[in-house]
Amino acid sequence: MKVGFGSAPITPRGGKIVIAGQIPVRYTDKVHDGIYATAMVTESGGVRTIWVSCDICHPTKKLTDDVIKSLKKSLPGFKEDELILSATHSTACFYLTDDEFLNSAFDVDKSIMMPFEETRKQVCDGITSAVLKAVSCMKEAAAEFAAADILTGYCRRVLYKDNTAQMYGDVSRDDFLRMEYPDGGGAQIIYFYGKDNHDLLGIFTAVPCPAQADEASLYITADYWHYAREIIKDTLGKNIPVLGVCRAAGELSPHRLLSIDAKYAEAEWGSKAAERVGRNIAEAVLSEMKRPLRAFEGDISHLRITKEIPFPVRKPSQKELDSAKEYLSSDHSESADPNEWIKKAQAAHSVKAAAAEDFYKARVSVLRIGEMLFFTAPAELFSEYAKRITAKFPKNPVFDVQLTNDTLGYLPTAEAIEHGGYSTMIFSTVTTPEGGEKFVNEITSMLKELV
Repeated sequence: MKVGFGSAPITPRGGKIVIAGQIPVRYTDKVHDGIYATAMVTESGGVRTIWVSCDICHPTKKLTDDVIKSLKKSLPGFKEDELILSATHSTACFYLTDDEFLNSAFDVDKSIMMPFEETRKQVCDGITSAVLKAVSCMKEAAAEFAAADILTGYCRRVLYKDNTAQMYGDVSRDDFLRMEYPDGGGAQIIYFYGKDNHDLLGIFTAVPCPAQADEASLYITADYWHYAREIIKDTLGKNIPVLGVCRAAGELSPHRLLSIDAKYAEAEWGSKAAERVGRNIAEAVLSEMKRPLRAFEGDISHLRITKEIPFPVRKPSQKELDSAKEYLSSDHSESADPNEWIKKAQAAHSVKAAAAEDFYKARVSVLRIGEMLFFTAPAELFSEYAKRITAKFPKNPVFDVQLTNDTLGYLPTAEAIEHGGYSTMIFSTVTTPEGGEKFVNEITSMLKELV
């Protein structure tokens, strides 16, 4: 099997951008650290896969389509099903569009920011450059798999005795019951080496934690991946690419709400938190390099299936729709309610979803490299779904990677929707728990074709 890695900057240039992932809207042209697109190209037996991870919040469908068009022009023989485009979910990076089906970039002042088309073009150009670099340096390779038992993602949904949940809820309340779900699992790592001289070509790392430790910043940052990459490169060499992806983590974040000592609470948010998580990942990558669990050499199998899944669109009830229309017909510009943005988003998407088609098609991929299996999700996937899939393949290391190829918001469980709270509301989701069941069944079936 041949493998190549490439990296290129996608830090915005030419003006202010609107930062994704937080309310209120933030605009900035300040850069804390550079953000990148990193590509890994694998090829064997006539099958080529191009996996790109970007330090952005969402891999929107428009961006994916733009990259496909760009690669068709610049990469001979490129087929669109070869592309897997993931995001680290840095919520201190920029929006790329304001007209996706699930739109969060509302009420932005376009007069003080670069156009979405320009920021998306800059990211697309960076991705294309990273892919071409990876293709140009492909070598016959061997691979080693390792797993690190570290915690990076912690449950962020707090459950109370009245059976309601809140994201980042107050755990000191008298009616606090428990965190809704367990904390995340460990890191999965693949080291790729040149077959002839065993030179390190690049590292693929998957952790169940969105890159949002420094999520409320007023500057652009790759979050904890910046620190992880810097520490790894300081040890292994500046030219070693590190492709980081986010495992299923819809209910997880880098923030430890049940901090043992309030003295250290400041280390749970901001750049200190990003540095803490990044250092933990880097130390795991460096230490597990000495004790891989599996090695793959010689004629390494490489298979891939890419298809579109029609996800059922989550529709509002008639009562919810009537309420949404009534809200939108009124003037709330003078409201002092800090949750006004939620009401507006909920109402706007309810009307949009009610008028939409019954199904939203989104692309997913499954991949096999040696005995390792991979599957992608086009949403912030609650980890229960991923665990159910992984459990069906006990003989194989299974990599689950969320936020890939499209943005369906959160994909929560039926239990989470019953509990309520942000990440389960209609404006932050595209599909239903039935869509989650469909995803589990479809991905399981696709993976079974590869084993």
